Amino acid sequence: MTRHAATSAGAGATARASARLGLTLRTVLLAPKDGFESAVTAANRRARAGRRPAEGITPYILSGLGGAALFLLWLKLGALFDLRDAPRGSFRSVYLVAAVGVGLVLGLVCQALWAAAAALVLGSERAPRRNLRLMWGAAALPQVLALLLFPLDLLIAGSGAFTTTRLEDPLGAAWAALSIALAAAFAVWAAYLFVRGVGITSRAGTPRVVAAISVGVGVLALVYGPIIVSTRVMS
Repeated sequence: MTRHAATSAGAGATARASARLGLTLRTVLLAPKDGFESAVTAANRRARAGRRPAEGITPYILSGLGGAALFLLWLKLGALFDLRDAPRGSFRSVYLVAAVGVGLVLGLVCQALWAAAAALVLGSERAPRRNLRLMWGAAALPQVLALLLFPLDLLIAGSGAFTTTRLEDPLGAAWAALSIALAAAFAVWAAYLFVRGVGITSRAGTPRVVAAISVGVGVLALVYGPIIVSTRVMS
């Protein structure tokens, strides 16, 4: 009975933690100030209790998925505006899978680099690296929603959504345009949460907040730029 009770208690604690996490993430989307403050409070509480990582693993998962979604958005935009040399005949499923993997890694690299640089720029006791990594991951949540478009892209538009060959099927062409518009909207939403999150998490002065945001833009350009410029992922 004792072992059964301990197992039940552990399962109950896990369920409560999952419910709190879900509520926090939903609040970040709908009420960023309350959501980010709640997330930071929870991370600080975990840090005082000696739990590692104090920010949990969720911010890393969100950052990786957000990075993959951002890279897929580039592939679709590059195909739409002929920014890549990727005719349909060159399409390989393995390249697309590799692109998702590359995006995951780049998202995590951006998270780590920005947190390290922004902690120095912000110079605030409220902005340790763990809280900045947490904020970056939480801000990427809309990008995770954009990632849900990926299977629909393949199902409705097929490989043409990621190549420069003109889509002949009206339904596929319409979906490809809608998918790009939705993915771009999610990216803008994530950018908005990032801007709000820097100020809310750090409570630093405006010049430092602007500098930290600028560092974020620079990190994205530094990490994604060489891949975008020098690699034709789909060719």
